[in-house]
Amino acid sequence: MVKNDITNQMTDAVESRAAIIDEYVLSAEEYMSAFALASEVHDLLLNPHDPTLLQQAQKYTEDFASIKGVFEGLYIATLETIEW
Repeated sequence: MVKNDITNQMTDAVESRAAIIDEYVLSAEEYMSAFALASEVHDLLLNPHDPTLLQQAQKYTEDFASIKGVFEGLYIATLETIEW
C-alpha cells in the first residue's frame, strides 16, 4: 500500500511538472511566432544590410521584448549576418 501511494505521488509530480514545461514551451512558441510576423522582421530579412531597416528592427525588438520582459534569445539574423 505504501509503495502504491508513493508511486502515485511520484506520478502526479512528474505529470504536473510535464504540464508546466509544456505550457512554457507553448508560450515561448507563441511569443516567437508573434515576433516573427512583424513587418520589421520580414523587411530586414529581405534587406539585411539596410541600416534604416536595421534600426527599425532593433527598436521593434526592444519594444517587443519590453512587453514580456524577456530579451534573451530574441534577435533577427540570416546565415549571412552571423560571423563564424
